[in-house]
Amino acid sequence: MRRRPILLSASLLVTALLIPLVAEAAGAATPDPEVPPPGPALEVGGVDAAAIFNQLVYKPITIEQNDWLSQLAARFGQDDNYTSAEISLDRSKITVTWFGRISPELERLIDAPPPGTVVAVQESSYPGGVLREIVARAFASPPEGTNLVSGSVNPDGSGVSFEFTAKTDANLDVDAIARELAGDIPATITVTKPVTPYYGRWDDPYHIGGGFIYNTASGAGCTSGFATIRGGTQKGMMTAAHCGAPSDVFGRSKSVSFPTGGLWAYGTAALRTTASDGLIIEDPSNHFQPYVWASTWNDNGTSLLPVTGVATLVVGSELCFSGSYSGFQCGSVVDNASATWNLGGDLTSVSGVRSTSSGDAAGQGDSGGSGVVLAYGGPTPIHFLAGSIVSGGPGSPSSTCPGKPVIRVCGPVVFSGRASDIAAQTGVSIQLWP
Repeated sequence: MRRRPILLSASLLVTALLIPLVAEAAGAATPDPEVPPPGPALEVGGVDAAAIFNQLVYKPITIEQNDWLSQLAARFGQDDNYTSAEISLDRSKITVTWFGRISPELERLIDAPPPGTVVAVQESSYPGGVLREIVARAFASPPEGTNLVSGSVNPDGSGVSFEFTAKTDANLDVDAIARELAGDIPATITVTKPVTPYYGRWDDPYHIGGGFIYNTASGAGCTSGFATIRGGTQKGMMTAAHCGAPSDVFGRSKSVSFPTGGLWAYGTAALRTTASDGLIIEDPSNHFQPYVWASTWNDNGTSLLPVTGVATLVVGSELCFSGSYSGFQCGSVVDNASATWNLGGDLTSVSGVRSTSSGDAAGQGDSGGSGVVLAYGGPTPIHFLAGSIVSGGPGSPSSTCPGKPVIRVCGPVVFSGRASDIAAQTGVSIQLWP
């Protein structure tokens, strides 16, 4: 049965662009931020792990499950027959979606599952490599007359899905677009709001993840993500590439009432990757530490978590986002671990994961913020794992966004780049505690 063409209204066209979650602070800031006094070094001791874990909506994964999924991704993530992996929300089952005959190496891994976990294999309708190539080709050459917003491989291997907006107020033949993009392979075409980049904790003397940072060149307010290290000595901070260009100078606010009070110096954009929307800020002070704010947007330092490892994100992973505007928000579950989206500019084909929450998960000001996975088990009973960096989402302006009481764009769907991919693409490592 032929689907009816979709008519896009002019009002939808105005809003339907993927938008990074960036906030512009009112008023001019000091172009050359002051050099702050040396910030305090942090020591773990007062971390209320129970309070942080209680913010999860679903059961945490075990560290053994994360390690097993890391092995799966390292060995088979680029295999043409591999489509996806999913962990159930009760954490009892991992499902691997695979096309064709299982290799002996994969069979050996499946036969050694994480403790207390059943591993099952689901037949993929099409090879994962073929589906990934369709998505990549669509972003390299999108259909004429459209703005391709996002694309992804269906986790069950049944086909591909694309979201877009039209460049003109016209009837679009979605069947024709599906055939152009995917040929005989099923393709779901939908119209969506734009992915908005989510550009803001305030006065962060520790230089840790989840703090407000300000680009003095563009006036964009963003959030810090995860502390990094390069070459064994040079420390830095991971955030989103759409927050700045190479050599842009960043500051941090002196007070929660910014721009009143001005800025302290923070660092300079040193390394950038458009593939995953990642940016590394560095500074000679080397004052960047492996912690993340884990409370409200106006937290005064009473709730910090140490970053102890790196997560492998699959369908079913729960992310807790730490944004300087929204605060610490858990409950965002990865529903596609093979997503690509378009932020415009030089970020027209960004890859990572899409996650969805029952309420607003992030918004403008949270761009670059930390996506953390909580895990337990092993010799160290609790684990806070670096998962992703907030990029954007198809949000709407609202006065009821979580966190700072200002009207801004926010929403329940978040696109975020894998922290591990950003680290690999920029040649840095994520700092870990201790």
